Amino acid sequence: MNKITKKFKKLKEFIRALKGNKPEITIKSTKHGIFCGFKNDYLFKQAITNGVHESHFKEFIDSFLLPTDIALDVGGNIGTHAILLSKKLSKGHVYTFEPQSLVFSVLQNNILLNSCENVTAYRFAISNIDYSTISMQPFSFNKKSINNAALQIDLDGAMGDFTLTRSLDSFKFKKVNFIKIDIQGSEVMALQGAKDLILKHKPVIFIEIEEQYLRDLGTSTKELLETLFSLDYALYRIETNYPCDYLCVPNDKASSFENTVLNKLSFKTSKKIFGKSAKVSFAKNTDQIYEKIEII
Repeated sequence: MNKITKKFKKLKEFIRALKGNKPEITIKSTKHGIFCGFKNDYLFKQAITNGVHESHFKEFIDSFLLPTDIALDVGGNIGTHAILLSKKLSKGHVYTFEPQSLVFSVLQNNILLNSCENVTAYRFAISNIDYSTISMQPFSFNKKSINNAALQIDLDGAMGDFTLTRSLDSFKFKKVNFIKIDIQGSEVMALQGAKDLILKHKPVIFIEIEEQYLRDLGTSTKELLETLFSLDYALYRIETNYPCDYLCVPNDKASSFENTVLNKLSFKTSKKIFGKSAKVSFAKNTDQIYEKIEII
């Protein structure tokens, strides 16, 4: 998609958002909690239908995290992951970050609905720069079907919702055991802004890697992999039907992690991915997930 086409698409979305009706919010109860969300939202429907958006995420945190651990939920959305983490970390704490104002309001409401006293929510776009004003993509919540989890920041526009950036390093957390990062192409910037935290605390990282979202923001799967390598982290791709999620651990703990954690999980993962650089190839130029990877 060329720049002119992208700008036209953003303008079209902006006009649709202005002309449409207000988003319709509903509340449903599931086995994992009470959730309010956008009635036409894919993520919300998944949470209601299946009880959880990503079953492999729940299985992993249940088997790995301790009740006293501290977790960062980067890309909080409506709170499906934060609430799962809150229940697991009964004596710990969850810090969740969501930049879009309406989505953040829904996130806050879900924290209240589920009495998550161990969750703190921040409305920032996590990045490598502190206190920079950015725009989210223009987004219409009133289409027949939406996926608000696909909402990105907009580096070259100002038609969407404004928010501030913060780096994870700037929070000076005293302890971090686990970080979940799913922010539609901003993952490289988030890692760059968390370098000191990661090197100090060495948390396990659950991260989403999708090429097209990364390209939209001027990075790539290759750069994201190599950023993690530079932090001395090894990756394991979770082999679902849509394998975009990875578990990342300090390389010196990889063998122990494989023996004590990965071998006990019901889902499959790739072999360890680690090196100095990576070469990835895609079946089609528009694919999100690489077809082949070569580690150098």
